[in-house]
Amino acid sequence: MKILKNIFIVIIAFQFLSFAPINDTVKVFKKNNETYFYLSQKINFSLNKITIEEGWKPQLFLLIQALKKNSTLKIEIGVHNDLRSRNDLSQTRADVLKSFIINYGVKDENVITKGYGASQPVINCLDKQIKCTERNQNSNRRVELKIINPNVLENVLVINNDQTNFISSN
Repeated sequence: MKILKNIFIVIIAFQFLSFAPINDTVKVFKKNNETYFYLSQKINFSLNKITIEEGWKPQLFLLIQALKKNSTLKIEIGVHNDLRSRNDLSQTRADVLKSFIINYGVKDENVITKGYGASQPVINCLDKQIKCTERNQNSNRRVELKIINPNVLENVLVINNDQTNFISSN
């Protein structure tokens, strides 16, 4: 029995020290002095669609759990388009995600939405030097979950500059 307990402890410790996403958790990462939720399943709307896909729901439910556990946590759902979509579509997509999240008990005031349109591309498809592929367009069409007040997080794994830190309340 003691061996099983030790194996379980090693597995749990390995998960907290691993840089790879764990499918049943939501992680937090820092990028350019901003803090974001990292979901192991990327949320990426299909071209000109606003439908929440079934495959995203397990990750969205994990996000909902994290937001309910940290009831004072505030996030921004930022949606970006590629060049082929109308800019106002990104705001509609953000609002659809917010509606889904608050339908499952997250406080409305803890979630803000921002449709960025195509103003912040990951890959500049306007550059004549770059042949923009479908994959490039797909990278530009993305959802980012920015944490507005990360100081309220407790017991969260944070990935920052290839280092992993565990935040706990003391």
